[in-house]
Amino acid sequence: MVEILAWEDIKKVQDPQVKKYLEYTKQKVSRHLKPWNFKDWGYWVVIEQKEELEKPLKGTYFSLPSLKEGLLDNLEVYEERYGISELLIMLDNDRGIGLLIKNEHLTGFEKEALETFKSFSAETTTEKN
Repeated sequence: MVEILAWEDIKKVQDPQVKKYLEYTKQKVSRHLKPWNFKDWGYWVVIEQKEELEKPLKGTYFSLPSLKEGLLDNLEVYEERYGISELLIMLDNDRGIGLLIKNEHLTGFEKEALETFKSFSAETTTEKN
């Protein structure tokens, strides 16, 4: 697990796909919020091995349950790009953790659950507008 607590931390990531996704994310949020406030708004965590999702996740500023213990129960936003899935888990009203997981680490059931969540979210957003 690699925590991205500042944009400079992208250098810690070894996987080129994940780096590409993080650079995309940096550009996306920097257009709207300059500078990104990691401490108050949240940060990203790169899940490097599938096994990391099988036990509770503990980071510098967060603790989350494993997949089997309900990690996806707290999912707010799901995005997929460049073979990477980002799961945004809100810690409180203002701070979130973006878990970055290579799609190949997700099982068929997990992928299906995320796609269902994405479809449901899109329908709910459309209904509100």
